[in-house]
Amino acid sequence: MEIKKYGNLDERLVDWNNEMYKAHPTPYKGLAGWIECKRAQAVLDLAQIKKTDSVLEIGCESGKLLVRIKNARQIVGVDISSSALQDASKLLDNSKQPVELIQLDAQQELPFSKGQFDVILCSEMIEHVDNPKAVIENIYKISTPQTRIVISVPLEGPKLFIKKMLRSLGLFKLLFSSIEDSKSEWHLQMFSKKYFSNICGELLEKQKSKIVYGIHYIIRLSIKSRD
Repeated sequence: MEIKKYGNLDERLVDWNNEMYKAHPTPYKGLAGWIECKRAQAVLDLAQIKKTDSVLEIGCESGKLLVRIKNARQIVGVDISSSALQDASKLLDNSKQPVELIQLDAQQELPFSKGQFDVILCSEMIEHVDNPKAVIENIYKISTPQTRIVISVPLEGPKLFIKKMLRSLGLFKLLFSSIEDSKSEWHLQMFSKKYFSNICGELLEKQKSKIVYGIHYIIRLSIKSRD
């Protein structure tokens, strides 16, 4: 599968994300993988994707969420990591669903028109960037009031508390051997519900939300009118 490239990418940022992707892959095995699958399903449940929908995922990483989309008119995945997109290409080559992959920095202007997508997903991505508000602004620019926007972020406070408790009991490595036992160095932001609201509140309004096991916050939003 061809991977397109858009914009003036900072190669140092690309290299850093490639390094972090390899060092901290999203877990899909064991208990952590089971939680991740529940989170991914919650994202899709809120998105309510239909056969007639055009879908964009911003920060698609290795394509593990995209491959779960079984019915859509168009699917586009974007990410800054060339390593993640190569893995996504291999995974999605075996999928019957046509997918377009693009390497870009979502903190820069996106190469899509307003209303091009019925559904925009941004799943566990904005905690990895210096300027999450820029990503939200770019999502806003290509959305209409009808666009279903679903964003997922980790709730860092509860997540770190649970990790600390399990470490003290000597259970963390037994239950979660595939993930780091403290804050991920790939997480540049520490999200809470309030912090998320502060970033999105001027542009997006919440329609529905779910919390998965107290550590993942999934929100369906629509754009606010600026009239």
